[in-house]
Amino acid sequence: MQILIKVLKIIKKPLCAGVFVASFIIFLLLFVAVPVLTIPGNNFTFQISTYNSKDVLLLLILAILSALSLMVQIYRWRNPSKTCKPALPIYGSSGTALTAIFAAIVGTATCTACVAPIVALLGLGLSGSIFLLKYKLFFSALAILIIIISIYFSLRND
Repeated sequence: MQILIKVLKIIKKPLCAGVFVASFIIFLLLFVAVPVLTIPGNNFTFQISTYNSKDVLLLLILAILSALSLMVQIYRWRNPSKTCKPALPIYGSSGTALTAIFAAIVGTATCTACVAPIVALLGLGLSGSIFLLKYKLFFSALAILIIIISIYFSLRND
């Protein structure tokens, strides 16, 4: 509960609120743009028409959490903790970037036609596509959990 209070306190700052809104829009557009750019002949209107309400909800949750995570990282860079200084200042940001990439892949997995090109880029083939589609709810929950843990550990010593 204290973490939620800290997040609300941070988001009230004008710079952080601006970062949150801008990064939310960028993440949401990226989650839709990845399949549009990787599938020949695909466009934004067709891509959006393939999403059902669960897919849209998942993409919104992932975009909000990714934006919150980025906002918290920027806040931490600008206001380093007095109690604990990391050995590498890049540590938190690399976790956020990797989490956002993972979330983008999971977001793409909500579209059945979009999974094949992404999985092919990762070198996993057809069996990887089938596996990802079969367990997409699990992977979505895992991505959400990783982002929440990232936010928690970023703010716990604040």
